[in-house]
Amino acid sequence: MILDIFNIGVGNMLAKDNILSWNVWFTAPERVDQTEWKAHADKWRRSIDADHGSPDGNPSPVRYFDGTEFEPIEHAAKEELSKLLGFLEEHL
Repeated sequence: MILDIFNIGVGNMLAKDNILSWNVWFTAPERVDQTEWKAHADKWRRSIDADHGSPDGNPSPVRYFDGTEFEPIEHAAKEELSKLLGFLEEHL
């Protein structure tokens, strides 16, 4: 139940049978500027370690494929409130 609530809050990333996607390139690898790449990776690492945010400031809101904004708290409340109340009634 806790994992279900967590999954709703993060857009169901860890839900069973969820399909995650990544960027895939079909061209051959190419040389990179290692200094630039290290600076880029360090910038992201510091931002993630500090506050789990974007190094460029506030990112755009998370949206569904159709463009509507994802509201995790509202969605979690609608989806899981009855399960949570049932659990509390049974175990408290």
